[in-house]
Amino acid sequence: MKDYRKVEQESALKILYYMMAADGEISKEETEEFREIAKQICGDYKADLEDIVRECDAQIGKAKETHDYYGAIRSAVEDVLSCDLYYGIIRTTGGFETIGYSSVKGQYESMGVDIRALVWDMMNIAYSDGKFHENEEKLIYYMKEKGEIEPSICLEMENAIKSLLAVRREEEWIKTANRPYNTIENVLQILAERKKE
Repeated sequence: MKDYRKVEQESALKILYYMMAADGEISKEETEEFREIAKQICGDYKADLEDIVRECDAQIGKAKETHDYYGAIRSAVEDVLSCDLYYGIIRTTGGFETIGYSSVKGQYESMGVDIRALVWDMMNIAYSDGKFHENEEKLIYYMKEKGEIEPSICLEMENAIKSLLAVRREEEWIKTANRPYNTIENVLQILAERKKE
């Protein structure tokens, strides 16, 4: 039997939104990344997403009025987790895996978001604007601790995201380089292959 932690979809979106605001500003790149991840998590439920954004913006507004902005953002994340972080259980019987029922949440875990995937999405948002602020790093570390994610997995995620970003930067640079198109096209194909790895 294997335990792993999950959060509800709506809660995952709130945490990701707070991640965008952790550094004190929400960039265009972070917003685009958030919208893309939100589509993957809950489909095209724009009305629900706008409600989540309004609720989070209200909390962020309150956080800006305090002397400890990061503390207020972390507190908002703690509030989300306090009623929503739970264990999902996979039972293996005769070679088949079945998802267990969570008495804590009263529904099947398949509806939740694995905390490891959530931390990965947080890293994507944190790095999407090309900057990695101290508050973003602290919030990711907090989530790793709450999610009880093994340090080796965290290190692997960090290395993967840094590699992906290096490829993205090289791709952007090559597009602006003053070289013949057939040379650039070949390099872009190589970079696309690196992304897949």
